[in-house]
Amino acid sequence: MDSVQFPLSAGTYVINGRKYRRTAYQIKAATDDVTPKFEQFEDTPDVYDDEPSAGCLAPPGLPALKKKIAKAKEVKEAKPESNSTQPTEDERISVIDGKKWIASISVPVCFIGKLHGMNRRALNALENDTQCRVKTPRRDENKPCEISSIVRLECVQRCLDRIEIFVDDAKKTARVTHFVALPCDQHEVQENFEVFKQLVLDSEHFDASCKNPQLFTKSPRLHLTLSVVCLFDDVDLQRITESFKVIEEEIKEIMNNKPMIADIQGIDMMNDDPSQVSVIYAKVSGEKIQEVANHLNRRLIELGFAKNEGGDEVKLHMTLMNARYVAQAEKLKKFTFDAKKILEDLKESYFGTFQLTEICKLMPAMINTMELRDSPKSNRSSQAVIDAKSDSSEKGSESPRSLRDYHRGGSGSLTGGGAIVLANNKPDMKKYKQKLDSRLGVVLLMCLVTIFVILGIYGTMHSSVHDELTVYVNRTHQIASELKNAMDENYPKENQTNIDKHGRVWMTVEELEDYAYLIEKTNSTVWNLFFWNLVLSIFLFPIVLAIHLGWIAGNGAKLAYRVVLLIGLLFCIAQFLHLVHPVFWGAVRFPGMLDRLFLEAYPRDQYHIDSIQRRFACEFKPHDTLVQLDLQQPCIPKMKNSLLPTYSTLLLIFIDLFPFLFGAFIYAWSAWIKNSNVVRTARQRVELNNSRRVPFPTHNVYTPPERNTKSIGKQEESTAPEKY
Repeated sequence: MDSVQFPLSAGTYVINGRKYRRTAYQIKAATDDVTPKFEQFEDTPDVYDDEPSAGCLAPPGLPALKKKIAKAKEVKEAKPESNSTQPTEDERISVIDGKKWIASISVPVCFIGKLHGMNRRALNALENDTQCRVKTPRRDENKPCEISSIVRLECVQRCLDRIEIFVDDAKKTARVTHFVALPCDQHEVQENFEVFKQLVLDSEHFDASCKNPQLFTKSPRLHLTLSVVCLFDDVDLQRITESFKVIEEEIKEIMNNKPMIADIQGIDMMNDDPSQVSVIYAKVSGEKIQEVANHLNRRLIELGFAKNEGGDEVKLHMTLMNARYVAQAEKLKKFTFDAKKILEDLKESYFGTFQLTEICKLMPAMINTMELRDSPKSNRSSQAVIDAKSDSSEKGSESPRSLRDYHRGGSGSLTGGGAIVLANNKPDMKKYKQKLDSRLGVVLLMCLVTIFVILGIYGTMHSSVHDELTVYVNRTHQIASELKNAMDENYPKENQTNIDKHGRVWMTVEELEDYAYLIEKTNSTVWNLFFWNLVLSIFLFPIVLAIHLGWIAGNGAKLAYRVVLLIGLLFCIAQFLHLVHPVFWGAVRFPGMLDRLFLEAYPRDQYHIDSIQRRFACEFKPHDTLVQLDLQQPCIPKMKNSLLPTYSTLLLIFIDLFPFLFGAFIYAWSAWIKNSNVVRTARQRVELNNSRRVPFPTHNVYTPPERNTKSIGKQEESTAPEKY
């Protein structure tokens, strides 16, 4: 006990607001000597600014501790600390002030779950073994893993090596995610494939297992597979994009300005048993295309994207029938079909010969049938497509539960199998113009028809009050003019509304003239817009019908059609100005104007007021009790409801601007809305539900036989008992 020192004041450290005494942890060196030999602390020491390092064999006594603290302060004052990061002898690792070693390593998001393990056990074991701290990003963050240690450089090196080995092993065992292919979208190939498909489905010589239409590849999805690759995150995608630029130049030298010609003739199967076939493909031959495929596959293997499965020559093929399509659609573990007769009778089927003058480029990772059909042929036929290995035309392949943005592991195991959807945020202006040509005319015509219908309805209602209101305002204006000329003591002298000695509010001549102008201008504008919308709708209807039915075609017709659309859009701009003023301005002012004319201000034409009350069967000053008993109706609310309402003018303004909003929406849809996470998930769910929807069976519907009364009567006579 004498050899052990117990200091009066030991070092402390704070965790979560609680102070703990620093304990000297020691490990024994691996020696055969009986006497223990202490080397260093096993626990990771904490570094504090105001405390000395704990690199000693035993806690020092109080005097020695004070000396060390004073010496540390002197060193700190003489040489201030700096948080500068400096490189180390290992290029991957940096050191901060000689106390903390840090490094970063990129780990694909799909492997983060496996790196963590169940309840983070695997990562905790890695941290304990290497005395490092590993900070992994979240699934929605595209960041590398951060490794830090305050023990020594070798700890970070050992942790980096183990993570690199883990990522390399995970990539080797992961499933293939994409493949590079040349689309066979030539008309000749697709037409011959449809003939082949129809022969198999209609012929009675082939087995019934071959008659399932889901076995066949969709004709727009026909392609030649060049190589299969593994892409796990954006880093791999960027690397393969840069690699394709280098490979492109190498392939140009191989081609030597000569086109690639592919001859597709003959069919074969992937397995050996023709009675249990999984895939039937068409054979592809061609010297240049075979050479390019071999070079492309070899370079992708060298760069680490593809796996070397043996053999230097790529087996070019075009998949025709695949049993996996049926297995996925019908949720079967395994499905095969008997193709003996097909391989015998259609062995030498010819699908076509096409020419490729360009070399492969990186394309979006997932292309559905509709996109292949709508995309320009010049941009597709001679380009290599990196696509998901699981064909997107398969039913159920786009399930939101199975298709992730990246491969994500659950419970520490790598699931894989998803496809990365790559979106091009720059919409094609040519496609944008084509969409406007096919849709904008219909939208513009519908807007014009809707506007003239609304104007006709509300214009008729407005006209029922307009005539009486115009006469009343003119007569009131005449009375006000006479009072002004007669210099009546109650009438305002300075053309300003005033209150006389009796408390009555008087309107000026100018105010009544403004009311008369607003009423007349609003009514005339409403009927003028109704007329022009009707004329333009009648003029535009046959043009839009002729263009969409294909009665008129050609560049001249397209140019003339665009000029007509431009005229319609210019009319919408002019109509918008008229709808704002005077239509909208009048609709806003009409309610207050009626209150002022009939209830609040003077002069009033009592004779015409009585005429309005008799015509509309209402009272300007009704009795509340009689109104509740429905024996009287107030005139002001009835007239306000008949005038042009404010909400209808706002609706007209929106409909008038809708063609411009529609054009902007089409551009925004192609630019970013279509490829956003929410919309993409919703579209995938809709496609999945449509693919899983079972049509109503029409062939099993029971139809009762026609009732033949004559035959029934004869049958009853024959079965009746004989009378004796």
